[in-house]
This record gives sequence, C-alpha cells and structure tokens, in this order.
Amino acid sequence: MVGQTLGSFRITGLLGEGGMGRVYGAEHVLIGRKAAIKVLAPEVASNTDVVTRFFNEARAVNDIRHPNIVEVTDLGHFGAQPYIVMELLEGETLEDRLARVSVLDPVSAIQILTQVASAVGAAHEHSMVHRDLKPANIFLCQHPDYPDFVKVLDFGIAKLTATREQGTGQRTACGAIIGTPAYMSPEQCLGDANLDHRSDIYALGVVTYQMMTGRRPFDADTAGRLIILHVQATPPPPCSVNPALPPAIGAVILRALEKQPEHRFASMREFRDALLAAVAGTAPLLPANSNARAPSTIVPLSTADSMGATLLCDLPTVMGTTPPPLTRAPATIPTPVMPRPAPVTPTPTAERINKQALALRLVEIVRSRIHSGTLPLPQLSPRMLRCLNLAAVPEFSFAGMAAVLTEEPHLATRVVQVANSTGPTRLPARNAEQAIGRLGATGVRTALLEIAARPVLESREPRIADIFKQPWQHALAVALLTQRLMQARGCNDAVAAEAFLAGLLHDTGKPVVAALLLDVERQMASTKGRRLISDDVMVTCIEVTSASAGARVACTWQLSDAAARAIEGASGQATPGWSLSHAIKLADALASLDGFHLRRDDMTRAPEVVEEIRRATAIDEPTLAQVVAGLRDSVLRRC
Repeated sequence: MVGQTLGSFRITGLLGEGGMGRVYGAEHVLIGRKAAIKVLAPEVASNTDVVTRFFNEARAVNDIRHPNIVEVTDLGHFGAQPYIVMELLEGETLEDRLARVSVLDPVSAIQILTQVASAVGAAHEHSMVHRDLKPANIFLCQHPDYPDFVKVLDFGIAKLTATREQGTGQRTACGAIIGTPAYMSPEQCLGDANLDHRSDIYALGVVTYQMMTGRRPFDADTAGRLIILHVQATPPPPCSVNPALPPAIGAVILRALEKQPEHRFASMREFRDALLAAVAGTAPLLPANSNARAPSTIVPLSTADSMGATLLCDLPTVMGTTPPPLTRAPATIPTPVMPRPAPVTPTPTAERINKQALALRLVEIVRSRIHSGTLPLPQLSPRMLRCLNLAAVPEFSFAGMAAVLTEEPHLATRVVQVANSTGPTRLPARNAEQAIGRLGATGVRTALLEIAARPVLESREPRIADIFKQPWQHALAVALLTQRLMQARGCNDAVAAEAFLAGLLHDTGKPVVAALLLDVERQMASTKGRRLISDDVMVTCIEVTSASAGARVACTWQLSDAAARAIEGASGQATPGWSLSHAIKLADALASLDGFHLRRDDMTRAPEVVEEIRRATAIDEPTLAQVVAGLRDSVLRRC
C-alpha cells in the first residue's frame, strides 16, 4: 500500500503489523502533517461484526478525548479494507524500555503508571474496558518538555460494557478468550463475557509488577499453563523478587492482582492514589544492576511554594509583556542529580503565608494579562466565523451555509448531531442542509458555539482535567438552567438564546486561566526542576480571575456586550433585582445541587448561593422546581 492515497493521506511506509492488520506511516497530501494509519487485514475485514466494532470503538475512543489516549482523527474504507487515521507518535513503547532497562525505580515507574491509570480510568467512565493492557500498548513519547508522556494504544479489542452494548446488539461471545495471556485477569482467562473495568486493574497490576521487579508474576512455556497460573496460582511477593522495593508498594501491587475482582481496587483512580501514597516520602531506590535514570528530588510542598513566590517576583508583570523564553541546555550535557535536601517543616503560619503570597502574585500576573489583552484565548476557526456571519444575515441561504459546512466534514457532522439532540423527537436530520433548516439562524449560531466550547472546557491537560470534573456536562446544565430561568422571567426567544450561550461559556475562563498558570509553572519548573503551584493555590487563582477571562472569551466569540458583562458579574455579590448575572450564578448553583458540579466544594457552597439569589430576586420554590425538572435527561441527550 506504500504510495497509495487513503482519504487525504499518502502512505509512506510500514510501521508495524499484527494479527488484526498493519499500521502505516502517512503524510497529509496538502499540509504535510504526519499520521499513522491502521488498516484491517483483508481476512479480518470480511467479518462485518469486527468492522463495526473497529469503527464504533474508534469513535468511542475519540469521544473520550483524553491526552494520554492516542487520538483518532479520521476513518474510512480503502476498497474493502477499513482504516483509521491516528496521530503519529515518536518515542518507544514501555516494552522496548523494559527490554533495555529491565527495572524502573518506583518514582519513574509511577510517573508512567499514573498517566496510564488516568487514561484507562477515563475509558472506564465511558463504559469501555481495554482488555489488552500490556507494555507494548503503553507508548512513551519523547517530547522535550514532557519526557515519558504516555499514550495508551490499541483499543482494538476493547469491550463496550453492557450499558453501551445494549444499544448495538454486539456482545463478546461467552467463552471467547481475547487478550494477551501474560497480562490477562483470571476472569478474562476464563472467557467471562461480563468482565468489567477491574480486569484492566489486574492487567495494570501485572505491568506494575514487571516494571518494579524486572519480571512478570507468572511465566510459562504455553498459553494454557499461563492461563491456569493466572486463575489458580498466588504471585510471588514483589519484594521477594526485588528486595529494594518498598513493602508499601508491594502491597498495592498484590491487591491489584487479587483473583476476585471485588477484592481489587474499585477504580483506576483508587489504584493510582494508592501507588502515589505508597511512594510518597520514599527515597528513590534503584535496584542493583539497573540502568534506570535517577528521578528528580522531592521537595516539601511548603518549600516549593516559598521558592515559587520568590521566583514569581522576578517574572515581568508590566502590561503587554511576557516572560522571556528559557534557553534549553544542549541535550549532550547530562542534568546533574542534586542530593535530597533536608526535610523542612515550617509552621502552619509560614506555610499559609507562602501559599497566600504565591496566590496573590499569580492573580496579579493573570489580571495583567487579561487587562492588557495578552491572555491567550481560544479562537473560532475561519469556517465557523464564516458560518456565524452568514447566520447574522436576514433570510440567509440554507444551501449556502451547508456548502460552507461541508468543506469541513467533521464540523458538518457535529452540526447534524447537535440538531438531532435538541428539540422534540422527530425524523433525524441526515445532512447539513436539513440540520440548518431545523435549527434556523439562532440555532445554528448556538450549535457552532456549542461545538467550539466543548474542546475548550474538556481540557486535554491532565492536571486541569483532574481538578475540574465533568466540565462539559456542567456547562450544558448551567446553559439550560440559565435559559429556563430567563424564560421563567418572561424574556423573549432572542434573549433566552443569548442566555443559553452566556451560561455555556461562563466557565470557559477556568481552563484558559489554568493553562496560563501551568505555563508559568513550567517555566518555574524548567528553572527549579519541580512543581511549584499546588492544586489549592491554582484553584484559588482560577476562582478569582476566571470570570473576567470568560467574559473575554465571550466577546471574542461574538456574544453581546451584555452577555459578557453578565458572565463577569456572576462572580460578584447578588444585588436586589433580576439580571442575567443572577440567572447564571443561580444556574451554576442549581446545576451543582443536581449533581453537575466541577468540584465537591461547589456542592457545599451551592445552598448558600441559592438562598442569596432568592433573597435578592424573590424567586419562589415552585419556579425553581419547574426550572430544574428534567435537567438530567436534557443534558445527557445533548451530550
């Protein structure tokens, strides 16, 4: 297939092959972007069930949109052979690393494992079980700024659990054994059709055992023997294989390898947290004859915050200026490993002052960027802007806008999806023109901004995603509630539509500010070699500054000045009388109470906020009950 063109890509060479097919390197024929293309083998492509699962799971993986899962950008057929287009990765697999190094020290291993757990945990939240977790499917990208950035590969045999599969009619046959025997859970070895996410926890336990000890818990000369060992045998304690391994880590690994799923960790997050707790405060231990690189030293949080405050004082804060670029040392010069500093145990007062000073300095930096117009903001694509301009023209042409949308097939598909997920149930729109006709000018504008807002809110930065949970569901809930509240107050359709968008974008400032703070931290980390902004300091800065940033996003995305002011005003105290700011603030609290919260603290504060708005606006309980009715169904349908 080398030299052939698949969609917009030309095949340049073979990267690898397996039982399901081959993976080729490719290059976009117009812009030269490189990609990897996975093509199903002809003998597999003849099975319609396999092809359907291949495409369904490619779409499902892409819906997860997790930074540690390889991104799928396109799919199609080349003759009778199905293919998917993925991002091209540079680096090595964990299997290659272990073949070279054998054993990783605990800190380096957990740096990799936490990313794997985060990615697979996100898949579990979307009702997907990987079923083939192994070192060969864990890719370590060698990005200059993020060494050992993980990408989890090959969801090709992933299982959609019953909740997802009931709608497709596709279930793994009872007794079908699929996976790699060396890493399969006991229930997977027995062909259990009802296995769940805890099977992946077992597999990651095997991978962890191998990373920490240099061998797998079970090895045999045949697959049958290996399956019997997984089902019946007790694994040797990891610390007996590698005596340098801390016992706490060994205990975590053994729990992940329990025979009964209910005895393992309940989730990937719980497994990850247990690993982090086990390694916390433990000096890095390099087993004998190991060539693993020594990790960076661990510094107490309060010390890091103190250094962060000092360093931040040296960053430019003049409006319109940005910190100077850091000069990277040549790759040939090894980074010295500094000795572990003596533990520093400051008084609570000193620690609090350090954090407060750091938070105040960060807030000052963010505000200066906002006021000077130098805060990096998400931009709408040129094609979206063209569509928005067309929608603003009275009696715009449905066919004309459809022609613009179909220039970008993915955007056209998303508009059709939004059209089919809103309004009363009816025959689905089958193309862009039908979707535009159903939505109308106002609906098209709303759909386009909805499509643009989702990737902004669902940040691919793991740390932001870890701080703010279910941001897209929360934004939709706030948008719907804001619209309903304004309608309950008697506003017209145009005002209600603008209220929906104001509610939808009110939190876009949070990932924008968080991204800026992480950029600042990376510059500090490049200088000092460690994280300096704790999560609580970051959240404090975001809460203080994100409303202003969200207002800037609203202006950039062509919302009205009134909507932008309302987004910024929603962070302030409620004043007597009704306004869009009150509606946004009340909607945010009601969404949190209904389960659509970004952080648990939001639920704690929500009753107080609701009572504050009620006193200021005299809105009654029956109205609130009517506004919230059916919210969950509306949000899930729109998702």
